[in-house]
Amino acid sequence: MAGTLLLLLLSLSITTNLFNNALAANPSHDFLQNNLGDSDFNIGGKSIFDDSNDVLDCPSVICRESGKATFLIVFGDSLFDVGFGIEELCLPSNYTPYGQKLNKFGRFSDGRTIPDFIAEYVFGAEERLVKPYSCDLTKTESQFKENNRTLSFARAGAGVLEGISKETDKNTGRTLEEQVELFVKLNDTIKLFGEDSKRKEETLYLISIGAFDYLREIANKTQNGIDPTEVVNKIVDAVRNIAAKGGRRFAFMNIGPLRYYPIVQKLNLDEKTLGELDRLVEQHNKELKAKLPKTLKDSKYSYSILDYHSIIKNIMENPDSYGFDIHTIKSACCGWGPFKAYSCGSLDKVGCGEHSIEDYVFFDGMHHTEHINHLLAKIFWNSNELASPKNLKSIAGLEKIEFDFPGF
Repeated sequence: MAGTLLLLLLSLSITTNLFNNALAANPSHDFLQNNLGDSDFNIGGKSIFDDSNDVLDCPSVICRESGKATFLIVFGDSLFDVGFGIEELCLPSNYTPYGQKLNKFGRFSDGRTIPDFIAEYVFGAEERLVKPYSCDLTKTESQFKENNRTLSFARAGAGVLEGISKETDKNTGRTLEEQVELFVKLNDTIKLFGEDSKRKEETLYLISIGAFDYLREIANKTQNGIDPTEVVNKIVDAVRNIAAKGGRRFAFMNIGPLRYYPIVQKLNLDEKTLGELDRLVEQHNKELKAKLPKTLKDSKYSYSILDYHSIIKNIMENPDSYGFDIHTIKSACCGWGPFKAYSCGSLDKVGCGEHSIEDYVFFDGMHHTEHINHLLAKIFWNSNELASPKNLKSIAGLEKIEFDFPGF
């Protein structure tokens, strides 16, 4: 069993390596609306559940006032990966049907990731795609400084303690520590922010990592097991390192309900094992929420934590309330075998088959469809309950910006 999961993780992430319209139409909105209310999702006086069209009141980064977020730096694993090392690594995200809505490879989804949507909200430009780190420093420097103002070090298979990939390649980034080291060295080399310390303070640092550490625990059960305290402490250390380099604004996603991932469901694990996985994730999320305020207690810092776990858990446990079909909720759109848990982009190059992609929460065995990524980004940006202690628009200093959310 352990070997099977490890093989699946490798298949999904490295080697062959990894609400929708119905949500808006559902009158109950169940968990999201009942717990938050439309008022918590108001943008320009309108709910994000409203189908009407709004217009961006600030169409360009040029009109950002002093104090607004003007750069976006991303760290994490495959949920946030936008093509790290795409030129050197052979990943399934380089093949159809990944990126089919963008006609662009490198993302473990059918379209945009959460950071892509956040970049759109920060810079006020539609489909402002986050740019991945490249070994070509000239390319990285030009696209960051002169145009895009985004840079992602997130990499498929990355972990906090150890990445899935142990092979020697031209890139690092297998752990959060390595990603932060890449960022620090890059900034020291090409001066990403120039000599202006204020630019560092106006940068938003987006972080989502840790799932692979706990999935590996299921694959490689040891006598002592993994300690969530060690994992969270490593994340906190990384935050301290970024803060020491001038970072002031941070955004985090906690760990999702891993038991519902198709790659885990495929294993048909007993309840004791799933309970242990739940316990690890719960402890991780509690410690992250408890330790970040102590680390970022100075008033010069601001941060947000998205309760990603609660959002996905409630969708998976109450699919009817969100317009999902009970027959597709547990399965991925793209993949092979039980629950379509693996081989998207290799054995499966088509995807959802007879069903619409809007019928699925997961695009492959671990990653979401663009629709779900869009929803998560909207909640991260606007919610006063599921994104705390502040939402992202407050962190970015863009409380009054208005958005059009077609299809929701």
